[in-house]
Amino acid sequence: MRRFLAQLLAVASCLVLPLGLVSAWLDLVVTDTDRYVDTVGPIAKQDKVQKATQRWLEDTTVRTIDTISPIPLGETARAFVAPAAAAVVASPDFERVWRAANRNVHPQVIGVLEGRTQGVGTQDGLITIELGDLVNAVLTELAGGGSLLGLELSPVDVSIPIMRSEELRDAQDAYSVAEATGLWLLAGWAGLVLLALLIAPSRRAVLGTLGYGTIAAILALGGALLWSREQVVQSALTPADARLVEAVYDVLLSDLWKVMGGLLAAGGALVLGRVVIRPRD
Repeated sequence: MRRFLAQLLAVASCLVLPLGLVSAWLDLVVTDTDRYVDTVGPIAKQDKVQKATQRWLEDTTVRTIDTISPIPLGETARAFVAPAAAAVVASPDFERVWRAANRNVHPQVIGVLEGRTQGVGTQDGLITIELGDLVNAVLTELAGGGSLLGLELSPVDVSIPIMRSEELRDAQDAYSVAEATGLWLLAGWAGLVLLALLIAPSRRAVLGTLGYGTIAAILALGGALLWSREQVVQSALTPADARLVEAVYDVLLSDLWKVMGGLLAAGGALVLGRVVIRPRD
């Protein structure tokens, strides 16, 4: 009976683990605006994000200029927009602008996930959020350099899609569960592991279950995160949107991937421990 109960607890801990990781990540990084901004603020210095942001700013600013110019300039405008976008991204103020944009965006995203959609657009079946601050910084750079050629400059509203409308309900349900559990699921996982080891008549068998189960759980979570990434990227309207969303998504989840890598190694160690620990006679 103790053997069966220990194995049951070990399996339950492996089922709880991926949910606990996501819940903890949401609780520690995503739900609080200040912590979110502190997390995404430094990534403005990362090359991948800077390149994606610069390209997005170029494409978006070119389209914006076409809307205020009496004569559509199209790709011709890129000749003077590209240096301005590069200057904004290279500027010491870029991280400040980046942080301000993300601080404005964060309540919109949380509002969507919590069912409060004030200030959040639904365009062509997509949930969109505003990122006009970054584009306005480029327009200000252009105006200061005289590149707008007398065009009237005014702040613009620019949105970027984050998900499709039909995916919203699933995202809201998942967020509600994760927000409600917070760090408790991880605490529950640790408790299940300890209890399984304490009552097991043979720790060798439980270590094997924990090892194989942890590996399976982490691989399943990794697959779910990759699928989620693909869904978010596919929601983008333009290649520039897709590159920016992809870059931010990858950097934002980088710490979670590191933890998952550590747990995957721990699972392998547990499997090895099962081989090394000989059963008692």
